[in-house]
Amino acid sequence: MNMLFPPSLPSSRRAVAERQFWGEFFGRLVRTIRVKDSRSLVEIAQTAGMEASQWEAMEAGKVPGTWEETCAMAEALRMNRSGMASLVILCAGAWGR
Repeated sequence: MNMLFPPSLPSSRRAVAERQFWGEFFGRLVRTIRVKDSRSLVEIAQTAGMEASQWEAMEAGKVPGTWEETCAMAEALRMNRSGMASLVILCAGAWGR
């Protein structure tokens, strides 16, 4: 039993809460990597081929919708794909898996 999301929550609300939690965790990890590298949100978004608002949404918990978008983020963060894949696996709940 997961005490973070008690079983008393209806399953649909629980699923939404779990996805939100893992999405926000993924976003915090991404932000931490960006900030540690002293890169601005605008700069990194441009490097990834995104609008700054898109990148900001990712850091706030919206997860990438495609593997291509995820790879663009990895490249902008100067990560290899296997490193980004590890983050995705760690936060798989953000994608409902």
